[in-house]
Amino acid sequence: MLTCPMCKKSVQPLDRQCPTCKTDLSLLVDYVGHLQNGLEQAEALSTEARYFIDCIDRQETPFNDGASGLRVVKLLEAAERSLRERGRAISV
Repeated sequence: MLTCPMCKKSVQPLDRQCPTCKTDLSLLVDYVGHLQNGLEQAEALSTEARYFIDCIDRQETPFNDGASGLRVVKLLEAAERSLRERGRAISV
């Protein structure tokens, strides 16, 4: 729930206008959405960092090691090249 800054009434999170006082809430709704996305990304990064530290503590190789990262980069580069060449198949 959001609170309208003008009339202090509760507003549904996706409402772009306060139903009570008709204040435009578009910027507020967009700002809250960006904050939520940022928090979700931070949580994902935090989870990944905890996993990586646990691997170091246990002296294990993480599933997303350097070799895995290199494979991803090669696939992305091939996809980009294919797009530049009008969808031509690129071997990886």
